Amino acid sequence: MTNLSTMEQDEERILDYEASDEESSAEENEEDEQCHNSPIPNSDEPGLLPITITPQTKIEFYNTFFMLITSTTALLIILPLYINRVNLKGNYFSIGLINFPISTIALVVCISVMKFIFGKLKLVKIMKLPMRISNLIQISMFYFSITFLYLYCTSRNRVWCHLQDPLKGFMLVFALLMYFCCSRTFMGLHRIFSTTAIIVGLFITLDYGLCNEFVCRGFDIQSISDDSGPWNHLFNVIHTIIYISSFFFFTIIIIMLDTIIAPDIANMMPSSIIRSSYVNTISRSVSDVEETTRGASEDIPQKSALHIVAWIHLFSVLILNCILPFQYISGKFINQSNSFNITMQGVLCHFNFEGDCQYVLTYSLIFQLAYLVFIVSLVKMLMLSQCPVFTIATTSASLPFIGIWWSLFYVTPTGLMVWSPKIRPESVCSLIGLAIILFGLILLCKAHFEGEDRYKRGPRRRMVR
Repeated sequence: MTNLSTMEQDEERILDYEASDEESSAEENEEDEQCHNSPIPNSDEPGLLPITITPQTKIEFYNTFFMLITSTTALLIILPLYINRVNLKGNYFSIGLINFPISTIALVVCISVMKFIFGKLKLVKIMKLPMRISNLIQISMFYFSITFLYLYCTSRNRVWCHLQDPLKGFMLVFALLMYFCCSRTFMGLHRIFSTTAIIVGLFITLDYGLCNEFVCRGFDIQSISDDSGPWNHLFNVIHTIIYISSFFFFTIIIIMLDTIIAPDIANMMPSSIIRSSYVNTISRSVSDVEETTRGASEDIPQKSALHIVAWIHLFSVLILNCILPFQYISGKFINQSNSFNITMQGVLCHFNFEGDCQYVLTYSLIFQLAYLVFIVSLVKMLMLSQCPVFTIATTSASLPFIGIWWSLFYVTPTGLMVWSPKIRPESVCSLIGLAIILFGLILLCKAHFEGEDRYKRGPRRRMVR
């Protein structure tokens, strides 16, 4: 009897254990479903990064993507025409002196008008700084200096003319190197492979142009001065190094903007939002999504690309006003014929429609439109992709289009564009390189949206007993 009672007790314990085990597993399954089905914050909420995939998200992303490529191509085509034409009366400082204030006014007017049209911009406080004032001053000084450094080196062929476009391919190389050396996040092998494919495409596109010193933007060079200007070899070498360094510092600006636009998310967002495409890392595949509230996001200000760009240009204009008196003093007491007076002649040339100034205003208006679309699309693309390498890779896609364009036209030393289609080795290399670059960009876009979709589904939870 004793044995039967003990056996019955053992059976009851086993049944109780199995019942409690089933209840615990059911509770765990419910918790897991709640974790996966918990509402994910929408990208329209203030300050949150876009982490859900919707048709509107994809349309916005691809619109920005194509606008950035198109505006970069237009900007790099019109800028040499504009510089060469202004140089007939003025200098590189004339271009910055008139275009920086006009760009700033245009950006301020645009954001003021669009604030009352678009719902997202209604949350933006125009008078509030988009970042800390120290960061804003630092980025504005960098941007202002690099802009004038670029204009100075390309003006009057201080850098060999045939090298000016091909050397722009260094930006993507700099971005990838800085990712390996300085980045605290991982892009993943998929993105690194795609970026490497784009670099290979750029090498194929630009290699022939780097070596062909007898053609510059479709123009057949007859003498050495057409390519190197009135400078000696050492002067061109030094300015070429400065020219390449300007792309390096521009890459730093984009990385600095990325750290400000999407700072340390752990300090400003709930932990469930951390697993966005910004942190496309290996850790996301082994981490759990923690359940949090949305209350932490209420105090985060809305970020707008137009707002950020407008404030950077506003501070750049203030820096320009501080430098202008030194330009006047140097022209008055050091070398008047090559400084302030020539700068003002170049500015006034924008309002003269005769002689050497005939096309300056036209080039200036086209340049302004292309530049404004470019700079806003650049920051917007950085906000959407949250990856500086992806953003720079998108701008680099314009280089093969430029090579194809200069096989259809050529630029005279006086800044005129002439229709003259020719089959050149540069155009053949550009077509081959373009196919590889587009392949790499397609892979980057695919990796971007796969990362978003993986976060939306949530990581699978492994149950261990």
